[in-house]
Amino acid sequence: MPGLVKIGMTSNSPVSRAKELFTTGVPCGFNLEASWQIPQRFMRDAESELHELLSDYRFNDKREFFAVEPDDAVMFVESYMRERGFGNELITGFADLFLMICTVVSIVLSAMFLVST
Repeated sequence: MPGLVKIGMTSNSPVSRAKELFTTGVPCGFNLEASWQIPQRFMRDAESELHELLSDYRFNDKREFFAVEPDDAVMFVESYMRERGFGNELITGFADLFLMICTVVSIVLSAMFLVST
């Protein structure tokens, strides 16, 4: 999964959401690259529009992962936010809704051993 960014929304803290994404079905954790606070009434439309605009880079049509560099994703979302009159600064506190970009933490495994009992 390294080389992918997740672009999604949360009503929790973006840091908390990044931690929640690390489940048993995911081999490694996530780093929060950026987050933007958006008024609740625009959140779902903003997320949908960004996913549509980035559809050529979507890794899987049923997931919010995109094969773009984190810096490129941040610049793209910042441009989108400016065009629509939203702030483009990183928000570090809590708020009602956030649009966020997470990257998968890179891991390297030299070997995997399965042991059955």
